[in-house]
Amino acid sequence: MVAVFQDHPRIAVLGVRCSTVEDLEVLLGYVVEPAFRAGCTLRVHADKGLEELDPAAFIDPGWRCPWTLERLRHLAAVYAEPVPVAADPPPSRWRRLLGRLSLRRDTPALLVPRLDPEQNAAVAAGDGVVQIIAPAGSGKTTVLVERVRELHRRGTPCGRILCSTFNRDACREMAARLGAQGLEGVQVRSFHGLGLWILREEGRLRNRIGTVEDAVWEEIAREAAACEPGCGAFNGAAAQDAVGRFKLADMIGPGEAWSRAAAAGPRGRAEVRAFALYEEHLCRTGMLDFDDLIARSVALLQTEGRVRAK
Repeated sequence: MVAVFQDHPRIAVLGVRCSTVEDLEVLLGYVVEPAFRAGCTLRVHADKGLEELDPAAFIDPGWRCPWTLERLRHLAAVYAEPVPVAADPPPSRWRRLLGRLSLRRDTPALLVPRLDPEQNAAVAAGDGVVQIIAPAGSGKTTVLVERVRELHRRGTPCGRILCSTFNRDACREMAARLGAQGLEGVQVRSFHGLGLWILREEGRLRNRIGTVEDAVWEEIAREAAACEPGCGAFNGAAAQDAVGRFKLADMIGPGEAWSRAAAAGPRGRAEVRAFALYEEHLCRTGMLDFDDLIARSVALLQTEGRVRAK
């Protein structure tokens, strides 16, 4: 689609429906985002204006917030005063056909000489969400550093750039490599560190952050199992696994977990009881665990547009 918009610097799209999240996803993914990346001047005629849409009616299931609508509104604001696009006339039909049949393979110019074409494509990607899948040892950190340099070159202040890493070691390495490039102001945080920062900024932290002792987990498991005869072997490790699944995989609280456990059988109900008992223990002791740093910050981003806007 990007190539289509590159060949046509001005495009009008008519008869667009904006009734469901799926409608907005198609509009964003197949029209607005590719046109924006290609620098195309775009006109969209729809049955409703984006500002007329109620965000509560357009919640993305995967994000649990109106992400697609917010992204469309952002790009619409950027497009509000279109910039004329200087473009060469599109090639003729025959020239395009010859180009497809040609056996010649031009090597694209490298933006960074030590990176391969795929890595440079990641560095030079336009605005918006870009998903890059790369295995271990493929140069991800190098590409990220170059991507930050590119964003900074385009005018993004270092303080508005955030890099997230899996753990503290990777965080330190990334910060050191960015510092060596003169990009000390970039925020570099592990996933847990980012969650901690968000919760602290929004005043959502408790007195302390830590882990619960094994003896407490065993007591929670015994109490939960005693209330659900027939749940089978249920120890502290099983309770801990269940709680982690509720918090990070399902991202739900005990209340919603109970509503799902109505037909789950003794084992499922024991897991939910353990979850509820564990959350009561955290509240009673004034503590958050490390899963909370991620789960609560994600929930905050999903429910608070003000926080997402930061």
